[in-house]
Amino acid sequence: MEVPEVLSMAMDNVMPWLRTLGLVARISGALVLAFLLFFLVGHLFGEEGFGHFATSGEVLLFLCFPVLVILGLLVAFRRPGTGGAIALSGMVAFLVQEPRLWTNGYMLGITFPALAFVLFAVLKRRVTSAR
Repeated sequence: MEVPEVLSMAMDNVMPWLRTLGLVARISGALVLAFLLFFLVGHLFGEEGFGHFATSGEVLLFLCFPVLVILGLLVAFRRPGTGGAIALSGMVAFLVQEPRLWTNGYMLGITFPALAFVLFAVLKRRVTSAR
């Protein structure tokens, strides 16, 4: 089935924006990933030592953030939709357990790359399926 000319022209205008969104997702994801890895290494090898958690709730929070977010962002560079969903679910699970952080701009900023990866994957799938 042939794509109508008007639709084809609209798709050509969408592709640069889609590439830009993918680039923004990758750059912001790399920056957040570098920050979280620095944070993780500092926590694990700092004065407290590895595995120093006061409660099992802290272990669960640590698994949601930063572990799931780091794993999700790593996966997102290969599979944007899957990795973005993993990182986003880790952040949402963390923010549900710590509701006072919903208003913290830094925590919401860390969520941006995951949202960008998911949005990129959804839009890319729609554009490629429409062609």
